[in-house]
Formats: sequence, structure tokens, C-alpha cells
Amino acid sequence: MSKLQSYAAGFIVGALAGSLAVLLSTPKSGKELRNDFSDVRIRLKTTANELKRDTIELKNNIVKLSAVGKETIKTIGSDLKTDVINWKEEVDPSIQTLKADIEALKAKAEQAAIEIRKTK
Repeated sequence: MSKLQSYAAGFIVGALAGSLAVLLSTPKSGKELRNDFSDVRIRLKTTANELKRDTIELKNNIVKLSAVGKETIKTIGSDLKTDVINWKEEVDPSIQTLKADIEALKAKAEQAAIEIRKTK
């Protein structure tokens, strides 16, 4: 039994027990007591129907939210993958240029170090 069903059953049983306790502890005639029982039964039936309707509506909303969430995650994941690929393609030439510049600077630094050693 799910938590929601347990809660609903507990609510209905509690409402019934409370109503029954109040009705039985009140001094009334048989006819008044029967009318009160009938009123309580009608209210409990109405409450149970409302609870059932609300539970179904909640379940449907959760299903819709889950479907929308899954679709959103798929879309975001696909868009993110595309964006990363595009970014890599845009940045790759710059990275290659930077690597070449670093190698050229390294060669110049090594040449400068050799020149400094010669002058000593």
C-alpha cells in the first residue's frame, strides 16, 4: 500500500471513529441519532470522493511533470553536447596557434640561454 493510500485510509478511519465517538456520547433520540449517522455517512462519502479525485489529479500531474522533465533533460543534454562540439571546433584553431606560439617562445628562450652561456 502506498503512503498516499495509507494516509487516505487513516484519514477516513479517523474521521469515522471521531464522528462515531461524538455521536454516541451525545444524548439524542434514536431518530436524531439516525439522522446524524446519515449526515456523517454523506459527509464521509463526499470527503472520500474528493480525496479520490484529488489523488487521481495529483497522480496525473506527477506523470505529466515526469514526462516534461524527461523531455527537458533530453533537450538540454542534446543542446549541451552540440554546444560543446561547436565550442571545441571554434577554439581548436586558437589552441593550435597558442601551442605554436609557445613552442616558438620556448625555442627563443633556449636560444637566449645558449647566447647567455656563450657570453660568460
